Amino acid sequence: MSSAGAGSLLAIAATGCRRDESLAPTPRAVDREAVPLRVLLCGTERWAEMLRTAWGSISDQSLAIRVLDPDPITAGNWQTAVVEAIAVCDVGIVPNGALAALDEAGAITVPGDDILTDEELGLSRFHPVLRDGAMRFAGRPVGLPLGAIQPAIFLSESAIRDGMSMPSTWDEYLETARQLAASTSSDSVVVEPLAGGAASSVFLWRANTVDPPQWLFDRETFAPVIDTEAYVETLELMRRCAAFYGSTHFTAGEVWSRLASGEAKMAIGWPAIDAMSGQRIEELSGMAIGRLPVVDVQSGSAMVGSPVVRRTLVDASSPIAVLSSGCRQSAASKRLMIWLAGGEGTSLIRGEATGLTRLFSESGDRSSPIGDDLAARGAHTHYDSFLTDALQSAALRPSPQLLGYREYLSALDDGVTACLRGQGEPADTLAQVAAQWESLNQKYDIKKQSRAWRKAQGLRN
Repeated sequence: MSSAGAGSLLAIAATGCRRDESLAPTPRAVDREAVPLRVLLCGTERWAEMLRTAWGSISDQSLAIRVLDPDPITAGNWQTAVVEAIAVCDVGIVPNGALAALDEAGAITVPGDDILTDEELGLSRFHPVLRDGAMRFAGRPVGLPLGAIQPAIFLSESAIRDGMSMPSTWDEYLETARQLAASTSSDSVVVEPLAGGAASSVFLWRANTVDPPQWLFDRETFAPVIDTEAYVETLELMRRCAAFYGSTHFTAGEVWSRLASGEAKMAIGWPAIDAMSGQRIEELSGMAIGRLPVVDVQSGSAMVGSPVVRRTLVDASSPIAVLSSGCRQSAASKRLMIWLAGGEGTSLIRGEATGLTRLFSESGDRSSPIGDDLAARGAHTHYDSFLTDALQSAALRPSPQLLGYREYLSALDDGVTACLRGQGEPADTLAQVAAQWESLNQKYDIKKQSRAWRKAQGLRN
C-alpha cells in the first residue's frame, strides 16, 4: 500500500473511534507498556510469528496472539472453538465461512458503515469482489478482507512451445491432459488440488462455472440441491480429469510446489504453502495463467465467453479481520485491522500464509511471452495480474457461510474424494452428501440455518 493509501485508511479509523479514544498520528505513539492487543488468529504458529515480527517493526504495542489452527481441530468442534476464542480477544483473523456463526453468537461488532464504505477515504480501492462480497455479511460490511484466492489453469511455456495452448473448453483441457500424461511416466505432469480439504473447494469452484439454477440449497425449502443434475455433471467431469492425475492426490501447496519446480506442465491451482517442502509460498515463473472454463450444461460444452454469467465465488477459508464484541481497545484494534489490509511490512506476511493476497488493483502485465492467442483469451504470466482480473466481477456467488460450515464442507470433501478414488458413482455420492447436509440442517435448526444463508446472500434476515 502506498503511503497515501495508508494515510487515508488511518483517517477512516479516526472517524469511527469514540472521543476518548482519538488516534495518535502513528502506531509508534502507543506506549510499549500499554496492554497488549489480544488477537485471535485462525492460522498457524508460523503465521503468528511473522505477524508479531512485522507489526513490531512499525508499532510499540505488543500482540498477544491466540492461534487456532484449523487442521488439528475436527470440523464438528471448529465453530465452538472460534466463538469461544474470539470472546476474549480484541481482533479476530477468521475464515470467511465463520461469519455466520460469529454473527449468530453476537461475537463480532460492525466497525461502522462510515468507516468501511467511504469511497473518498480509500476503501474504494479494494477489488470489487472483496469490497462487495468478502467483507460483507447480511448486506453490511463486517470487517476488512485480507485476501481471496481464485483457482486458475496453469500451462507451462515448454508445453506452449510444443504446440499446446491454454484450454478454453473442458474437452480441450482433457485432450491436453491426455497428451501430457502420455509424454511422461510422471504422475504429476498434470495435477489439481484434491487432498487436504481442497477437493470440496475445487468442486464448488467447478460447479460455479456451470451456473446451476439453484446454488447449494433450494430457495423455498432450504433442502440441499447438491445432488441435482448440474452438480452430478460437475463431479463426473472431475472424475474424467482425475483419470490423468495418477494415483496420488496432492494438496494445494503440493500442486503449487510442482508448478514452481517445473515438474507439473499443466494444473488447476492457486498459491499455497507446501508444508512438506518449506514455509513460504514459492515463486512461480514460466507459466501461462488463465481462468477456469465456463460450462454450458445444456449443450454439454464448456467455453470461455459463453452466454452463461461468470460469477465469482469467494472460498470459505478466505481470511477477514473482524472486531470482537469483547474488544477493549477499539482505536488500537482498528489500527491493526487497517495495517493488516496492506500496511508497511505486510507483504512479508503474504508469503507465509495461504489465502493472503493483494487487495487492491495493480497494473498487470499480459504482454510477456505467452503469445497473442493466449493473451486474447485472458491469459497472464503473473498470478497477481490474473487475480486482479478475476476479482473485478460484479456478479457474486454466495460463499458457504453457514452455521457449522466446516461440517458441510467436510461431508462434501469426503464424498468427492471417495468418488474420485472409485468408491461410488457421482449421482450416488452426491445423494449421500445431500442426506448428510440435510442432517446438518436439522442439527443447527433449519430456521436458523436458512436465516444465515439469506444473510450470506446479502439479506439482513
